[in-house]
Amino acid sequence: GDIERSPPRLAQDGFTLFQAPTKVTNFNDLPQIKSVYIPELQQTIENDVFPGQELSHVVFWNPMFRGEQQKVSNAERDMTSPNSPTSPTAGMVHIDQDLGAHSTDSILGLIQNNRLLDEDGKEFPKIEEAIDNGHRFAILNFWRNAGSEPIRRQPLAVLSPHYSTGTYFPNDKPDPESSFWYTFPEMTPDEVLVFKQYDRDGSFLSDIWHCALKSVVDESAPPRESFDIRALVVFPEKVESNKDRFSEDRLQPVLDLEQSGEFCDEQAEKRSSQK
Repeated sequence: GDIERSPPRLAQDGFTLFQAPTKVTNFNDLPQIKSVYIPELQQTIENDVFPGQELSHVVFWNPMFRGEQQKVSNAERDMTSPNSPTSPTAGMVHIDQDLGAHSTDSILGLIQNNRLLDEDGKEFPKIEEAIDNGHRFAILNFWRNAGSEPIRRQPLAVLSPHYSTGTYFPNDKPDPESSFWYTFPEMTPDEVLVFKQYDRDGSFLSDIWHCALKSVVDESAPPRESFDIRALVVFPEKVESNKDRFSEDRLQPVLDLEQSGEFCDEQAEKRSSQK
């Protein structure tokens, strides 16, 4: 029979769906993202994502307009461009970054180089000090339908990861018996899916695996278009040492970031040659 599950919640499942109507008329218009969408997201974060919580810093970065018919453009992330960076839909199951593999400098360098608003640059010395002093930080992805109709092609799927050992990625892999995939066909333009790419505090689920499903609900539906943007959120509280995923003794990969990128490129080439 059908399995009924409660709606996903950010703290318990690592993602959730909000009603968040927008006044943006074109998500490929980067100035409109800055002037209209970012203030809307700031309200969503304050009122819906972390209601009643004090936040020290919020920095938006890596905006991306995706679609079945889109190709990679503005790969250098020029935020003075009139158009958003673009990319095809991502059909491979992935997490966007293993932030535990980064140093504070490399995390903040990545975000600073891809930040949407130039004025956020002045916040980085304070952010670096907070992270070095053990304060909690998280990376969230805000993903939404950028079309005018509900999504009926290549909907997003996300995994709510649960671990039988009581630990978290990369110390363990998700338990297939207690982890569940969710998908969001018919997602409307008035909804936004929020999922955590990382949370320093191991009390909260994050590192959400996701992909675009190659399914089509309606062959006559327009090609899928979506828009996602990430937010670095820094909190005033510090993380308890036994829950700190960014401690100096955390598990880190054998390969450095450059070697890891080369390995991923090699694997992608192998898969392409096997098709």
